[in-house]
Amino acid sequence: MFPEAFVETWIDRLTKPGSLILDPFCGRGTTPFQALLMGRNAIASDINPVAYCITKAKTNAPAPKTVRFRVTVLEKGYSRRSWEPKRRQLPEFFHHAYRMDTLRQLLYLREQLDWKNNDVDCMIAALILGSLHGETEKSSSYLSNQMPRTISTKPAYSIRFWEKHGYTAPERDVFELLRGRITFRYESEPPCLRGNVLRTDMRELPSTTARVCWDRLIESPARMTP
Repeated sequence: MFPEAFVETWIDRLTKPGSLILDPFCGRGTTPFQALLMGRNAIASDINPVAYCITKAKTNAPAPKTVRFRVTVLEKGYSRRSWEPKRRQLPEFFHHAYRMDTLRQLLYLREQLDWKNNDVDCMIAALILGSLHGETEKSSSYLSNQMPRTISTKPAYSIRFWEKHGYTAPERDVFELLRGRITFRYESEPPCLRGNVLRTDMRELPSTTARVCWDRLIESPARMTP
């Protein structure tokens, strides 16, 4: 990742408020999010579904009360017993990585969240993705067994690492963690503008943006050219 200050510098240098910023490889959405904060419009695309989900959540944040309400509804619909058979069928890695009920909750939420079509579900999915694994020893904001914050190690290596060091997955309630992450993420007001996020190969982007951006200027700070 690159810092927001880097994006801010180039957007300020190359564009004016109201300009349209295009990031064809949006990753975690730093560029389109910063563009919206600076009063620019933004189009972002990425073929990776995780990048799409996280960027869409950042640039199309729903009201926090609707996200909290949705979490409550999901929690009420969760049945531990119903998801135990699917938990048992998972490979060995997952049984080391997560506590049993945490894993059941994740399986349930993965099936229930319509993150591709619903902004509220997209925000919840993005919050879960950001909490799936990390340095559990240093923070209670992660769901998995101890892992580096910036990478996910291969399953077989992870299992050997955990067994060697005696690490066990922490007890985590996904719904409770989500409530905490919602509070944290909404400490700062989200942008007033909304971004247009596309899950597509950038080679298909010209025909896609031609429909979206008719008669508009596309500017790309990622390439440093106006």
